[in-house]
Amino acid sequence: MAESKIIIVATGGLGREALWAARESREGWAVTGFLDDDDGVQGQSVCDVPVLGRVDDWHRFADHHFLVAIGAPRSRQAVVRRMMKTGNPRFGTVVHRSAALSGYVSIGEGSLVCANVSITTQIRIGRHVIVNLNTTVGHDTELGDFNTLAPLVACSGGVTAGAGVEIGTGASIRQGLTLGQGCMIGMGSTLTKDVPANSLWLGNPATERRRLDEFLL
Repeated sequence: MAESKIIIVATGGLGREALWAARESREGWAVTGFLDDDDGVQGQSVCDVPVLGRVDDWHRFADHHFLVAIGAPRSRQAVVRRMMKTGNPRFGTVVHRSAALSGYVSIGEGSLVCANVSITTQIRIGRHVIVNLNTTVGHDTELGDFNTLAPLVACSGGVTAGAGVEIGTGASIRQGLTLGQGCMIGMGSTLTKDVPANSLWLGNPATERRRLDEFLL
């Protein structure tokens, strides 16, 4: 069926992980290939999957869905916006079959849930969100559009993360916190207080280190 076909946008590490997740997904995606702007991969294969062209070539495959597999929220958003400026691409959602989700989880288009993730109950995940390997997301949590949760993140219940939030590998988020739009929590950090928009927090307990460029939806 045409609707089961998907193309991964970007051949980097996350793109190759997305290929694995799609091939072993709950949705049963058939991965046709990659799109990537890197000159070095044009006409090549990555993990035995052909690179079909550059990002702007997506029009040639309008009968497909697309998954933009770029880790940094701002970069992922830029590619999605670029594609949408020239048409109406369809974005697919990929959930690895080993992920544990209750029946009370909603996931927006273009999102990726990797292997061995646990997402419990009354959780809303926005569009173009990455939830990477072995991450846990507790009850009543809301992850805004273009969030990235790196591997081994422990996000407790009742957390609200605005759009474009990035949480680094192994970080822990205390229950009930609010993370402002465009903020970043560094790897291994323990967050114990609310975080303002567009700020970088590091450490245990995490403290604000500097301001970041504004994330705009």
